[in-house]
Amino acid sequence: KKYVSAFAPPTVYLSQVHNAVQIVLNNTIHTCAQDVSRFAGNGAYTGEVSAEMLKDVGVDVVLIGHSERSLYFNEKNDIQRHKIENVLAVGLTPLLCVGESLKEREDGREKEAVAYQLSVLKGLKTDCFAVAYEPVWAIGTGKVANKEQIADMHAFIYSEILSLCGNDAKIRVLYGGSVDPANAA
Repeated sequence: KKYVSAFAPPTVYLSQVHNAVQIVLNNTIHTCAQDVSRFAGNGAYTGEVSAEMLKDVGVDVVLIGHSERSLYFNEKNDIQRHKIENVLAVGLTPLLCVGESLKEREDGREKEAVAYQLSVLKGLKTDCFAVAYEPVWAIGTGKVANKEQIADMHAFIYSEILSLCGNDAKIRVLYGGSVDPANAA
């Protein structure tokens, strides 16, 4: 198997991390931003970091839809779609994070929750993005998804992406959220 690694430091350290990765690791790890502005271009949006700015400091992957952004900043599909389009417009790779809460999993609604989150991709005709399945209940809680849960959700995500983006979609599906030796394979 071929593995791809990315490191997503806080925004203020992106340039330093990118430079270190270039020098020390010979570009073997992608530099990933934790967020991007929903606004296109470099307008007067105080405090926002545009996709162009991220590209300028060496970023090549951008997280979009992380559960913390949804929870604390109320970012929903409309904002996430703007971010995805802005990232794609400058040639960066959006990494859409999707995952269900513990309540949604316990209620048997995990696929419904993830399908809604994936709907932001509807109509995108590109193979230049990735999706990370990151169950909210497994982020920093000590709870870990097992291989069967991960494989089942990955198969569902692939199926949804083909339905939303067309049968020629070539999307990477990753896993994040309390990765351990038992579920990393």
